Amino acid sequence: MPRTTIIAVGIVLLTAFVTGCVNKESAIDTTIAWASLAPLPVSHSGVDVEVTGSIFTRGFRVSFSTAPDQLESWLSASEGIADADLYQEGDFDRYAIRPGGGAMFAEVRVNRYSGDVYIRTFWS
Repeated sequence: MPRTTIIAVGIVLLTAFVTGCVNKESAIDTTIAWASLAPLPVSHSGVDVEVTGSIFTRGFRVSFSTAPDQLESWLSASEGIADADLYQEGDFDRYAIRPGGGAMFAEVRVNRYSGDVYIRTFWS
């Protein structure tokens, strides 16, 4: 097998390994830890997760919808929200969270009327 083919296959396998090592449960758990959030108020089957980054970075985008009363309880129970800076952006409240667990960035965007929640965290 030519050397360039071996290198290309190695890169593909390494990329698949790095991106495939993060399952939905661990991505949600890591996001909660990095943003100092309470456990999500919905089952994990109702949560969308996107993993971003490369070998040198890792990011998570987690989103879900819940009833407004459950949303308020979750926000109140989330330590990261209590210490966050709050910004109004249209229908959304954006909480700029002081990240933990080695993360460099964490934010939560919430639409209190629809119950939509978007969480973004990353380290690099």
